[in-house]
Amino acid sequence: MMPKAVTFFGYWSGDLPEVTELHFRSFLHYHPHSNYDLWLDIDTASNLPSKMDWLAHHPQIHLRYFSLQALCLASTILSGSRQLPWPVLVEKWATFLSSVFFDNCLLRFQ
Repeated sequence: MMPKAVTFFGYWSGDLPEVTELHFRSFLHYHPHSNYDLWLDIDTASNLPSKMDWLAHHPQIHLRYFSLQALCLASTILSGSRQLPWPVLVEKWATFLSSVFFDNCLLRFQ
């Protein structure tokens, strides 16, 4: 019987220290049938050291980029919006998402 696949996850803000390579190699050794989602905060320019570039291409490791500031802003926008009519809520979300996408694109190209 194959072991059940599990998805592990981690969050990092800023540059990932090189010492964490041991963590990922250990994970791959002890959990060969599982996946690891590594969430990297774009607000703090999270980055991998060059010797850990292999993480970006490993089939069990998934790098997920997100904005913690955008999540906090989304929470603020949606708090108290349960009373809003559906079209107004959709418009607020569309405005928020387009501004976050635009801001993130600017961050990546600067």
